[in-house]
Amino acid sequence: MACLVCGSASVVERLDVGHHPVATFYLERQDAPERDFRLAVGQCRDCGTIQSTQIVPHDALIPPYDWLFAREPEEHLDEVVDQIAALPGLGPDSVIGALTYKDDTTVERFRRKGFTNTWRVKLDEDLGVENPAANIETVQKLTNPVTMAEIAARRGAADVLIVRHITEHAENLIAFIEGLAALVKPGGVLMLEVPDCTDNLRLKDYCMIWEEHSLYLTPATFA
Repeated sequence: MACLVCGSASVVERLDVGHHPVATFYLERQDAPERDFRLAVGQCRDCGTIQSTQIVPHDALIPPYDWLFAREPEEHLDEVVDQIAALPGLGPDSVIGALTYKDDTTVERFRRKGFTNTWRVKLDEDLGVENPAANIETVQKLTNPVTMAEIAARRGAADVLIVRHITEHAENLIAFIEGLAALVKPGGVLMLEVPDCTDNLRLKDYCMIWEEHSLYLTPATFA
């Protein structure tokens, strides 16, 4: 397969744990039908990125419930927002944009600092998605330069764009990153946060792949 990051054809599959249902897809009944998918990861010989070699399609990741969502660590966000707010060229009139619900608490931190010109991409209003259970798996699929440029034209391109814990889910990383770029003003700031898999790899934590990510990044491969 072609590497999701560099496009090289040098991805070598390293681990295949067989077919499994989606980890968070809880059945409504014990005898309800379920889909399973092959979970396997490989590594690109050229850029070193560890990645899924059998990406679970985004529609299979949409849960049957609208109450299921993930929380991420936030202890660092006060310091991160302080650092960004202090950058040259940013002020109370700057536009703070965000991509998903995972960014809401970061936006609120900016608002408490006087940055009141804020927005977030909405699944229903901006992306035309009516399923209330759809979430980041759907946002990543629909993030591309054409769609995001239209949103930026309506809402106003961001001086700062917050994107937390979704990049690692991107099925088409190039289109996703180009979509993010379309939401930001030239010279703007992109706050991109992804999980660091260094400890998972060091500890041989095989449960890592049940995150069903497309990418399993470390500081070196993120760069």
